[in-house]
Amino acid sequence: VYLEQKRDVKKAFEYFKKIYELDQNLLEPYLGMGIIYARTNQLDKAVTMFTKGLNNKTTKTIEMRINHEQIRQTILFNLAQCFEQTNKKNEAKEYYELLLKTKFPMKEKVKQRLSQLTS
Repeated sequence: VYLEQKRDVKKAFEYFKKIYELDQNLLEPYLGMGIIYARTNQLDKAVTMFTKGLNNKTTKTIEMRINHEQIRQTILFNLAQCFEQTNKKNEAKEYYELLLKTKFPMKEKVKQRLSQLTS
């Protein structure tokens, strides 16, 4: 809410950090902090958070209506975008290709990104 509706990055980060400190087995803090790092152009930190989220084998989420696979797919997409922004095309392609093997709802966008990376 703080991030998307109120655009309060600082409060949103504090919220995700507090959740992360309370329970590192929840996926949302990895996604939330990673997105904030990416939006503030701290792409190395974003990659670190997204990677930690992917490596975390938990299925725990805060929001019950969003399953862990949806969060993992969103992490993959954001990770690919970070690599693309830092001109690490091979890494970006790798994560976009992983996304195509999932039920990610924006597969057409992923295919476009892959097409642009290979041209």
